[in-house]
Amino acid sequence: MTEPERQPEGVGCKPLLTVTGILLAFAVAAVTIGLSILLSDDVSGGLERIGFIAYASGAPVSGLFAALAGGLPLTLYLDVIVWMLVAFAVVRLVERGRSPRRLIGTVIGVAVVFGIVISSLVELA
Repeated sequence: MTEPERQPEGVGCKPLLTVTGILLAFAVAAVTIGLSILLSDDVSGGLERIGFIAYASGAPVSGLFAALAGGLPLTLYLDVIVWMLVAFAVVRLVERGRSPRRLIGTVIGVAVVFGIVISSLVELA
């Protein structure tokens, strides 16, 4: 008798590293672009909104704190934890047969929509 092959129950390291790297690269690029726009000397209304959208898209927890408390807080540890949890969820869905490109694109799209919503909350305040 042969023993039935057992499927590994955990998430693989290589897919998790790949997805995490892609999502963190997006986050770093968005935060860098957002902060460079927001901290520049001549910032108009529309450009300021674009900068804050990029900032809140890349650093969702920092963007939420900025909308609630004002200023530009940077809670990098909490933002990295959020991106790691999202990457873990994406890898779990990919292992169930979903398309990784579509899932990563959806996550980035949701992050941009989150940035737009947070940016509109800052304008209302």
